[in-house]
Amino acid sequence: MTSVPLFQFKSSGPSATQKFGKKLGALLPAGSVLALNGNLGSGKTQFTRGLALGLKVQSPKEVRSPTFTLIAEHDGPKPLCHADLYRLEGGEWSAIGLSEYWARGGWVVAVEWADKIPSGLPSGCLTLQFDILSPTRRLIRVFGESHWIKIVQKAAQP
Repeated sequence: MTSVPLFQFKSSGPSATQKFGKKLGALLPAGSVLALNGNLGSGKTQFTRGLALGLKVQSPKEVRSPTFTLIAEHDGPKPLCHADLYRLEGGEWSAIGLSEYWARGGWVVAVEWADKIPSGLPSGCLTLQFDILSPTRRLIRVFGESHWIKIVQKAAQP
């Protein structure tokens, strides 16, 4: 990950974060891997719920942080694998089969707490850093290779 973001998005609240996720989800190609980082309550799951809406998964309202189940699958035209690594230590992530989802290529994979496995993520993934600005406002900084910029900019348009 470069130290300079490709893009920054200021969210005015949960609905704006979800809307950004929805628009991005509609534009993502199958095989995309998103690394979602930020403190508890910073908007990662809200964003992923929007992502599920944009991907048109079957039950987007059922998207919740899979903190205890670790991985949740959501069926759809472009299925979503939603992982939460908050409870994992060290190399435990490799035992849950997460890399199989990006190896298959047909899934969109959203990994919360991805900073726990920086060397385990595939090259070319899109990284989103969620920062809390106020009780409702968030700054979402987007990092990745240059081919992501047009997709991210389009998703952030009003």
